[in-house]
Amino acid sequence: MDVLYSLIGINQKLDRLARNITFTQCVDLLTILSNESNDSRNKSILDRFCFDILPRIQHNIQSLTLDPLSIDRVFRIGNYSKLHKLTLLNLQFEMASRIFNDKSSFIHVFQNQISHLTVMIHDDSKGEHIKELFTNVFTNILIIFTNLIYLDFHSQDICRYISKPFLSLPSTTCYSSNIVHLNVGVFSFDDCLSLLDGHLTQLHTFIVKVGRIIDTSMTMKNTKTVSNLKCFSLTSLRRTNEYDNQVLPLLHQMLQLEKLTLSLIVDDRTSFIDGTHLVDNILNKMSYLQTFIFNIITEYVTMDEELLPTLDDIERPLIQRGFNVNCYTDYNEFYKCQCHIYSLPFTIDCMHIHSSKFHGGLFRTVRYLYVQDFVRPFEHDFFARIAQAFPLLSKLTIFNKHKQA
Repeated sequence: MDVLYSLIGINQKLDRLARNITFTQCVDLLTILSNESNDSRNKSILDRFCFDILPRIQHNIQSLTLDPLSIDRVFRIGNYSKLHKLTLLNLQFEMASRIFNDKSSFIHVFQNQISHLTVMIHDDSKGEHIKELFTNVFTNILIIFTNLIYLDFHSQDICRYISKPFLSLPSTTCYSSNIVHLNVGVFSFDDCLSLLDGHLTQLHTFIVKVGRIIDTSMTMKNTKTVSNLKCFSLTSLRRTNEYDNQVLPLLHQMLQLEKLTLSLIVDDRTSFIDGTHLVDNILNKMSYLQTFIFNIITEYVTMDEELLPTLDDIERPLIQRGFNVNCYTDYNEFYKCQCHIYSLPFTIDCMHIHSSKFHGGLFRTVRYLYVQDFVRPFEHDFFARIAQAFPLLSKLTIFNKHKQA
């Protein structure tokens, strides 16, 4: 966009260069506006781009990235006949609800045209109507966009809005079955199972962040979608004691899986989720698996301290299978026994640390870090390890009851 804004309108030669399809296929309005802190300058830039530049290039645009400031203006300019990839960032629920309903002019123009859609909602509103809006927006997207193959749909904190399973996709509802890639945040494991219950028959990549994994009576009547998945990522950073009852049985149905990512906090087991467990219960069950990324804390494990496995015992089965892995263990009266095991290099953007025994390392992908220890104070050397290990953090949350010595 910087090239377009700088060159169009100067002279004919530069005009032709800037309007070349190379510069006009993908337009990201956030790249230039995000560098401007002056609101009046932002408005001036956006006005010129929308009223002077967009009409000249709209017939070339295949991909658009917009935010609330630019959405309405941009869609009033042209019909964008080649547009198939749309990214909408920092939406509030009310705006998302206005855009994604069957009476929206946007829907009537683009419902058969958009194949790749990313919607990121950033809204601090609360209340029952917000829960309903979240549900309606997501469901409408599935129903309305008949040729959608890629969907990435998230709010900044799914657990803030939804107090019960929000998805209800009856078998009589007609919606896009062409989706092959779905990345979504949901409240409960029921929501996850609902999405896998045979509706999305072409799905091969499913990336899901689940607010809570709790006991469920739901069973999938149609396992075709699950058995055909090639890539599955499950993240849930609230404790669950349903790993063995819910998560493992689901994984064992993924017979064609080639890539698996698990980021979980599991409690109330009689043993750690360690290398032996991961080899016996996951790697040996998935003959097509090529990539396995994991970040798993097991805590509140009832075990005598003298019976704690060594780090070598925990890691060796995975190392023998060619994995690069690290772990640490802890024992105290509050957590009982605890183990944190993770694959390296670490590629996940969020990590929890529940013990000051964390070794350190280098985690360049982590943007969100939560650390807690209810038993020991965090000393200076622990924070030194954290500062060195996580150089690119966006958010750090610390919970510790005890003062430093």
